[in-house]
Amino acid sequence: MDDGVASALAAFGARTQDVDAARMQAAPAAFEVYAENWDAVQLFEALSTQWRAVAFGTMASARIVHMGLDYAAIEPVARLIGIGKRRRPAVFQQLRVMEDAALAVLLAEVS
Repeated sequence: MDDGVASALAAFGARTQDVDAARMQAAPAAFEVYAENWDAVQLFEALSTQWRAVAFGTMASARIVHMGLDYAAIEPVARLIGIGKRRRPAVFQQLRVMEDAALAVLLAEVS
């Protein structure tokens, strides 16, 4: 979340604590990505809506557990964003490392 969102909340009369909480959630500073990882980062971002998830619920509560990326979407998306056929196996391995790290965070949020 950027400072613009927090400012908009303030302009629309949000409570001070909500505006402060929004400012605390500001996007982290920019970071560098090594050139050899750039394709994997782009692919991971392009697949951000392709997570497989399972919903569990009772009358008292509900939760969603992320299982991993939809692997059927990976190759077509890689093609569409211009990752060459020869490079795809290496990028796939990098993507799996990113997926594993993301799942560790997502599953920790459920616990």
